[in-house]
Amino acid sequence: MNSQQLLFINLIIVVIVALFFNVKRLKRKQHPTAAVAQIWQPPAAAPEILEAAVLEPVPPLPPAPPTSKREKIYFVYNGHEWDAFEVLGLSSGVSLDVATRHYQELIKKSDPSTFEFYDAAYSSLLKLRNIISK
Repeated sequence: MNSQQLLFINLIIVVIVALFFNVKRLKRKQHPTAAVAQIWQPPAAAPEILEAAVLEPVPPLPPAPPTSKREKIYFVYNGHEWDAFEVLGLSSGVSLDVATRHYQELIKKSDPSTFEFYDAAYSSLLKLRNIISK
């Protein structure tokens, strides 16, 4: 038996198997839940229930109070979003001078591996100051 005959026999086997599964699939009965879904219809509601179901329109919500731009400042570090004030351990309304002093204390007291993280938080505060001052 040469390779062409083996290829031909394999091809015939593949076609027979494919036909077998397709014919079996076509003969399969309809799924029982599909038959139930076609037959079942919801009961008709009484007119008094339909009238009670009509709701009055909801009044629009009042506008939200204006928020401060300095409420939260986010920066991305190592693929995650962080709040700059929270990272530096500050409340959201502190001045830049207080933030600078606290940042310098953190750099003095913390591990050198966290310098880059604190620097990213502090630089986001500086960027905000530059944007506001323009």
